[in-house]
Amino acid sequence: LSIAFLIDVSISQQRTLADEKAAARGFIEKAIRSNKDQLAIIPFTGLAFLELGMTHDILSAYRVLQQIDVAIPAYQGAGRPLSGIPTGPGMAAPPDEGTTAIWDAVALTSTQVLAKTHDQRRRAIILLTDGLDTTSRLRRSEAIDRVIGAEAIVYAIGIGDSKGEGVNKPVLRELAERTGGRAFFPKKEGELQSAFTEIEQELRS
Repeated sequence: LSIAFLIDVSISQQRTLADEKAAARGFIEKAIRSNKDQLAIIPFTGLAFLELGMTHDILSAYRVLQQIDVAIPAYQGAGRPLSGIPTGPGMAAPPDEGTTAIWDAVALTSTQVLAKTHDQRRRAIILLTDGLDTTSRLRRSEAIDRVIGAEAIVYAIGIGDSKGEGVNKPVLRELAERTGGRAFFPKKEGELQSAFTEIEQELRS
């Protein structure tokens, strides 16, 4: 497996990020085999930051997960922003901090991270977000095309506030299903862990 964890760290995720990180760690412990699998960790706001490039090093993944925090007011991590969307006169400028650019993050993760893992049989993005995109320069359809071009699939985990509200379910469902994945909308911590369990079973089947 080659798995890219794409984690929304905009302010809307402030209440849920700790649970997301714990569930992701549990998934890594159970599902990732360090001798065969590899993973990357990419938090995003208006930009996507490569905090951990594809690696077999599980301990590094735990360390990076531990350090990821909500961007208040700006993202504080050490990762470099993923690039690859043209800028210039007449084109949209890179988004400001504190915004949310989901489709840009999905597209760049596909082309800059997953597409380079030619030796892996299964490539997937696990996307944790509320689905409320505010500043993407690329369209959702372009993000989907890039996922398919990288021969990857998306598992979208739609998480909003503590009651599970504020999630754009239709767009996350479309993103997941058009790439061959699934969308999950957990409202409690136990449901979040169950979603990761189902993803693990599907990736291994």
